Amino acid sequence: MLNVDERLAAALSRLKAILDRSGAAIVPLLHPGIGQPEVLAAFDDIALRPSVEVVTWFGWHDGAGERGMPSTLIELVPGGEFYGAHDLCREYVQTRSIALEVASNVADLPSKTGFHATADDLWRVTWFPLLRLFGKGYLTVDLGAGDETSPVHIIWHDTDPYLGEWPTVRAFVETVIYRFEAGIYAVNGDRHVEGPPS
Repeated sequence: MLNVDERLAAALSRLKAILDRSGAAIVPLLHPGIGQPEVLAAFDDIALRPSVEVVTWFGWHDGAGERGMPSTLIELVPGGEFYGAHDLCREYVQTRSIALEVASNVADLPSKTGFHATADDLWRVTWFPLLRLFGKGYLTVDLGAGDETSPVHIIWHDTDPYLGEWPTVRAFVETVIYRFEAGIYAVNGDRHVEGPPS
């Protein structure tokens, strides 16, 4: 049975305290966390097993806001929209389906253009979204890397010097905390999280 990652839980608590002190609009919109059985049930529908870190992530808060709400209100980081486990499982299914469709439609392109892509090149079976990025990409975890931790990557997103790759979800959260403390990220007068443009 998976257990909560206490170090990640502590980092997420520190992040919430920063957002709360800053008056971020997302704080009162955060949903309560969900337990391990509910996280596992959501993932059963997509035949993936969440890592301990992913269970901890959704145990902290299961997304924020309501449908139709402006995405800037539910940004955990600049441009990073924070949705719940069930919504992100649906995003996973849709994104994987698009990857399969695109790959099948470009099957004849190598002979014409030299371009070749498989569905796994576009979206691996083990990639799971944690945050939607500006509606253009995802901050993902690779669930094929092990049961405890998950490497974090940006998929289908423009290059941004303030975004990148992290070895664990906790490393990503610690980076976000640092960026708030260093003034790279801030909460503006409209109570939205902002930072350097991507």
